[in-house]
Amino acid sequence: MYQPAILSGMKNKTPLTTQILCLVILIWPLRVMAATDGASLASDWVKGPHTRARLVAMPWDGRSKLRLGIQLELEPGWKTYWRNPGDAGIPPKFNWEGSSNIKAPHLLWPAPERMADDFGVSIGYKHGAVLPVNIEPARGGQPVKLSLDVSYGVCADVCIPVTSRLRLELRPGATGGGPHDALITKWRGRVPVKTANSGLDIASVKPVTRNGKTGFEVTLSGKGELQNPAVFVEGPGDYYFSVPKLVSHNKDKAVYRFEVDDLETVDQLRGKKLTFTLKDQNRAAERVWVLK
Repeated sequence: MYQPAILSGMKNKTPLTTQILCLVILIWPLRVMAATDGASLASDWVKGPHTRARLVAMPWDGRSKLRLGIQLELEPGWKTYWRNPGDAGIPPKFNWEGSSNIKAPHLLWPAPERMADDFGVSIGYKHGAVLPVNIEPARGGQPVKLSLDVSYGVCADVCIPVTSRLRLELRPGATGGGPHDALITKWRGRVPVKTANSGLDIASVKPVTRNGKTGFEVTLSGKGELQNPAVFVEGPGDYYFSVPKLVSHNKDKAVYRFEVDDLETVDQLRGKKLTFTLKDQNRAAERVWVLK
């Protein structure tokens, strides 16, 4: 038999050589096990036109929240969109029906980029993205089955809607680091934080009317000099908010102006909330502003 031949051959080896051979035999199955565990923390890639998608996860102990990422890869020259796509684009949609042993998933949005083309200014991600997700298990210590249908747009000269069906089962008890930890952590670090922790904030929001159109002028303030500031605005779904345009930039202040379609007077938005996403270099913040 093969195994006895190895053992009998080892009798004539020096002690050091024997130790090395034993170490190789022990390490090899551990490497195989690590690869198997890593594979179980990611779904299969699902390919679409000029893109592919999958779920990736951090190791899960069975008690804490699951930390996942929806990974969207794009071919060079293609882009996808944020929750507010801007002047043109397709906002992504997520359907978790069919999942088991989970409570409502909480999606985190990394700060986006402005992307100008012949159709206007859109908002999203140029080189793909990983959208972090926190999920609380319904029953701790039990396996979680994830079923996600994600619909998103990929655009270059044309826009193509894509729907990918992603499936992943996670079992409790994993410890230590995982192969996707760095990727998920990197994109979690791009999620806007509370303004008090970022050094970015909104100093003022003032109504303005220009050329018969009503809108607002917003002043972004920063601790330290603003290098490449950007502001994104969201508000009540009954109105369309244009992508804010930079009016002036002076060290720690930047002023932006945006218009609101079909808004006759600012009184229509009095008491409503606007959500501002603020970005400058590697810092990003989110600020909710109630219009008075």
